[in-house]
Amino acid sequence: VWGRVGPLNDFLELEAFYGPDGLVPRDVAQAALPPHAFVLHYGVDTRFGYQALFGLEALAACCMLVGAHTRAANLACWLLVVGSQRRQLSVQCAGDTCLRHVLLWMLFLPQSTLSLDTGTLSLARLRSLATTKQRPHLSVATAAVTMQMGLMYLVSTFHKSFEAYVRRGDVVKMILQFEHYTSRNPTAEALLRFAPDPLLRFASRATF
Repeated sequence: VWGRVGPLNDFLELEAFYGPDGLVPRDVAQAALPPHAFVLHYGVDTRFGYQALFGLEALAACCMLVGAHTRAANLACWLLVVGSQRRQLSVQCAGDTCLRHVLLWMLFLPQSTLSLDTGTLSLARLRSLATTKQRPHLSVATAAVTMQMGLMYLVSTFHKSFEAYVRRGDVVKMILQFEHYTSRNPTAEALLRFAPDPLLRFASRATF
């Protein structure tokens, strides 16, 4: 659920990103991937077909949120996320790759202690979690998820420019001018219009 904002935007802009008249036609997207790549979204190439797949993806994400048929929902969500990302390569970024991998590792994690599957989804159970000491779970999957998230933030620092972040301090201002991140975002538009340059430079240096 936390990562489906991007596909929601794709759903709203379906004709622009998907379908035979979209930004990247199906044959062009297929040519960019290995011949053996499995992409569920290649099986449809109509507006209704993509709407149905995005609807199934949203349903699977909601099932994961409340812990209903968690394993099946997790698998479906992973397959649909992989399909939507590989079908439209031009609007993906490193965060989408991280999401895809995390969903894969989640298939091997134990079920939540707060879910419909275990019959523990209740307000009383939620309150007890705050006062009850939870038993840690150590496995290859938990290690992989932890290492992946940690390495993502560690490696990302190697690509940061000291000149742009610290000396000039104009990174945040440039990001706010990038339509891909700030389109239809009133907060970003307000910051770009009204925030003083010293504040934006401070934000750039603080995030280095």
